[in-house]
This record gives sequence, structure tokens and C-alpha cells, in this order.
Amino acid sequence: MVYFIQCGIDGPIKIGCAIEPWRRIKQLQTASHEELVLLKSIPGGRKREAEIKKVLITHRKRGEWYEPVHKVLTFIKSLDEAEYEVIEYRAYAVLRRDTEDGKTDACPFCGVRHIHGIGDGHRVAHCATFGTVAEVKSGAVTLRQSDGYIVRTRWKVK
Repeated sequence: MVYFIQCGIDGPIKIGCAIEPWRRIKQLQTASHEELVLLKSIPGGRKREAEIKKVLITHRKRGEWYEPVHKVLTFIKSLDEAEYEVIEYRAYAVLRRDTEDGKTDACPFCGVRHIHGIGDGHRVAHCATFGTVAEVKSGAVTLRQSDGYIVRTRWKVK
């Protein structure tokens, strides 16, 4: 997962990569006098992290810390929100795939592309044993890994 952690209310923003961003924030907190806040975490690994840092390079303070200017905050806010469907008052993350036997897009909980059998529908989260992010915010909606997700094929051959 790529994470964005801010130091205090208006302090610099750290951009990094961790399987469990909540653990990373705990580690960083011991060295900071200001409260650290997880602004967002999104699926992806080192490659996605590098792409984001390249876009924001002009706002880099030092190391992995960036100025909390409007452009940086707007860019972070614009990053992928997890797609979801609501079924019987519960929101489920949606993982899209190109073919019924292909890999899904990156999972919002672990960033991995999963493989599921033929047919679309609800699945138990594959990543339940990885030590991943248990909840993901998508706008005002909270998606929970424990609820599983919905697999949807983009293009079905009829």
C-alpha cells in the first residue's frame, strides 16, 4: 500500500510504502513530537510510490517528506477511491477484472491482483491472512476486508 502521513494539522506529508500503513504510522510516531495522521492509503507498491513522488518532486522537502501545499493535497485527494457496491445496506469493495479467469485490479486492502474462479459475485477476501489494511475509506463509506468484496468482469463474451 502507498500511504500519505501528515505531521500535525499543517505539517509536512510523508509518502511511503508499507503492507500495513497503520503499523508504519506507529513506528514513525515514536520519533515525532506532533501527532501523525494517516491521510490516505491506496493500493500499490514501490512502482506506484515512485510514480507519485515523481509527480510531486517540486514540492519535496527532504527524503520522503513533502510540503503540504494545495497542489500536493489536491493530488492526494484525487487518487483512486475504491469502487464499491451497496447490497442490503452494506458496502462491499468491487474488484474488476478483464476476463472471468483473469486477475482482478489491485485489491484496496492489500494492493495485490487476485485470481478468483469463473463467475462474478461476492467473495471472501483472499488477503485475509496477509496482515493487510482492515478498512479502507472511499469517500464517506468505510469498506471492511472482513466483509469480502464483489468481483466483476468488465467485458463478458456472450
